[in-house]
Amino acid sequence: MNKKKGFTLVELLSVVVILAVISLIAVPMVQVMIENSRFASFKASLDNIFKSVDLYQMSIPGGLPIRESIDVNDKKIITNGNFDSGQVVYDEEIKAYRLVNVTKGRYCAKGTKNNLVAIKGNCSSLD
Repeated sequence: MNKKKGFTLVELLSVVVILAVISLIAVPMVQVMIENSRFASFKASLDNIFKSVDLYQMSIPGGLPIRESIDVNDKKIITNGNFDSGQVVYDEEIKAYRLVNVTKGRYCAKGTKNNLVAIKGNCSSLD
């Protein structure tokens, strides 16, 4: 009697094929979820910029708007932004702060707090 224990080559190959099919389905879905969470984090950081500027403005005697442009990485106003570039400026016409070409990695944003446009890509496509 030949009682060898183990798996045949066909059984092992079928398991490998099943795992490959599962990974082909799962990996793109996980990558989309990661990308969506990174973009949501970027948008939350933009909201924090406006909150930080409002808090800084309230700390100024008289609460006057800050007229000069502010770099988005200015540590005295905005903390933990770690943006690549961009500025916050006060728009006299609409009496509100707006972001100008704020970039972080592959994302870019422009606009006011109520009219903010954030995209994946470079800022030239926002013009």
